[in-house]
Amino acid sequence: MRIATFNVNSIRARMPVLERWLAEAAPDVVALQEIKVEDGSFPREPLEALGYYCAIYGQKSYHGVAVLARQPIEAVEAGLPGEGMLDDKRVLHCVVDGVAIVNTYVPNGTKVGPDKFAYTLAWLDRF
Repeated sequence: MRIATFNVNSIRARMPVLERWLAEAAPDVVALQEIKVEDGSFPREPLEALGYYCAIYGQKSYHGVAVLARQPIEAVEAGLPGEGMLDDKRVLHCVVDGVAIVNTYVPNGTKVGPDKFAYTLAWLDRF
């Protein structure tokens, strides 16, 4: 099984590149991060036309992850379990052809000290 990952930094902006790459490289599973689109606006149809099933955990303007696979995607679980922290739609777990796939978009650590750094450490502990 060939598994690839791609931080697309906006799925809609990168669709021509993604479609061309999928057609040429034909990976079995692709983990996409930073899709920056809600589930209903994800460009599912052109990806399905290329032979990919889609599991999406999207968010408008920020974050969001998706998994594309040539085999059906099963046992999809979105987000992190538990409470106490806003889930910024950064984790998508699924199973493809018996293989567990965990797609994560880990928060940027920035420099030591600011609130963002503390958020990253808390997120990593929770993960």
